[in-house]
Amino acid sequence: METVKNKLIEHKIFQVFSSLLLSGIFSYIAYKLSFESISDKKFVFMMFFLVFITAISAFFISKYDWEYILLYLFVATAFLNSGVLSLSFGPFSLFPYRFFFLLSFAVFAIHLVKGRIMLRDSKVKFILYFLYFWLGYGVLSLIWAESLTEGIKYLMVLFIGIMLVTLINMYFTNRLQYLNLFYIWVFMMVVLIGIGLWNHFTEQHLAISTINNQADYVQGIPTAVFVNQNDYATLLAISAFFFLSLFKYSKTLFVRLAALLFLFLSFYLIYVTSSRGSMLGLGIGIGAYIFLLSRTVVKKWILIFGGLFTTALFLLFTEKIVNIIQKFNGQGINPANMGSNDVRVNLTKNAFYFIAESFGFGVGAGNSQYYLEHFSKYFTRDIFVMHNWWLEIFTNFGLLIFVGYVTLFSTLITSFYRFLKKSTDDSERMITEALLFALITFIPASISPSSVSNLFYHWVLIAFSIGFLDYIRRNSSIHSRIY
Repeated sequence: METVKNKLIEHKIFQVFSSLLLSGIFSYIAYKLSFESISDKKFVFMMFFLVFITAISAFFISKYDWEYILLYLFVATAFLNSGVLSLSFGPFSLFPYRFFFLLSFAVFAIHLVKGRIMLRDSKVKFILYFLYFWLGYGVLSLIWAESLTEGIKYLMVLFIGIMLVTLINMYFTNRLQYLNLFYIWVFMMVVLIGIGLWNHFTEQHLAISTINNQADYVQGIPTAVFVNQNDYATLLAISAFFFLSLFKYSKTLFVRLAALLFLFLSFYLIYVTSSRGSMLGLGIGIGAYIFLLSRTVVKKWILIFGGLFTTALFLLFTEKIVNIIQKFNGQGINPANMGSNDVRVNLTKNAFYFIAESFGFGVGAGNSQYYLEHFSKYFTRDIFVMHNWWLEIFTNFGLLIFVGYVTLFSTLITSFYRFLKKSTDDSERMITEALLFALITFIPASISPSSVSNLFYHWVLIAFSIGFLDYIRRNSSIHSRIY
């Protein structure tokens, strides 16, 4: 009897059937709850879609346990953000990313209670400690936060992101799993690039896009599943290095040509978004790629010419640089005629003003927007979002968390660069290069979106990087083939 039971559990058809049955029961119960704030048909459709995706995933990757299937889906749906199948339950929204988080977290909790998974000695434990401290500090900051509602909403997003880091670090321990993450990233980008091209050439957009409410001449700007083009362009910029690494290390001609095609499509879509921050980030990422992967003698020449070029730029644009400095000193900004750069200057000045007023502790989780709206010292033309991810962390959580976050990025970047110089395995080098230059690109590109807090691919990048760093510190350089 036990043998028959095991065979049934291992059988693909049984896995698909059980997925349909359990999800059907869940859908029926939820339907009977009769939420008034959503459409019943839309809710049932969403449940059916999620069930279908889970069942298909179980069918094709049935050799994995359910926790891995759910975790892979958790990662994949992060790229969809909240732009696909989003339902509102009053103040709470449910979309695929959160749906698979709830399932993954439930499985993790059950395994932890039953002792099926242990909190092992991680090689990145100090990074994890910082993330947990960040979350704890955020909860503590609600004591002095002006808006408790905004703080709780912000902490929910932070908690889910940190749980993604934890789950990947706990469950993913071998190279194949990180290769799967790499290919999931590439696959989801192929999908999102396809949607972006559809936006661009048909001038049609998903309901979430703000382009729908703008003039006809901007309807060709792509946003894919995101609210605006800057959110999309930032993802395109950091993902370019995944396509570049795949092109460089793949042994299959078709895969290399496809990677090259999507690399250039990424460049094109970034161009048509006109996202200056993403273009800047991509330019810095490409510059870092050329410099860090060059030989020592070439690096010396790059530094020499780079220094001369920087000096020439400084001399050429001295007047503009002085003008920016004067704006920070309160000169040259006309409130009646403020450009986007003037607004960013005043947003930055407000951020430092809030930090000074809070004695460096920050205004509280998620409260930077509330403070900009109610306590701004400098006029920002009714723009109440920081438009700079680094300043947002600094303002919300203060100096301590900001320094910790900067140290996190510094640790990941320097560790990957050191590993890249000594690794001889193509698969490890492919993943390392993609993550290294994606992280470098993200630093300047993240000033482009109004806020990164709700861009869940940021947490995939962080979780992927921390998990892979743990892997390479444990065991690495076992040769494998790249397809």
